[in-house]
Amino acid sequence: MAVDKNYRSIVTRPDDFHAFWSDVLSDANSISLDPTIEKDDLRSTGDI
Repeated sequence: MAVDKNYRSIVTRPDDFHAFWSDVLSDANSISLDPTIEKDDLRSTGDI
């Protein structure tokens, strides 16, 4: 897919964007980066 280097969106950034993005980053930073795997008998079979 070609990308038009001259493309400019007509969407404007909301005034509260920085507050919104700060909240997003705060939420993301609160998620543990130490995942665990748990078997789900309803969604697991011997093949999976």
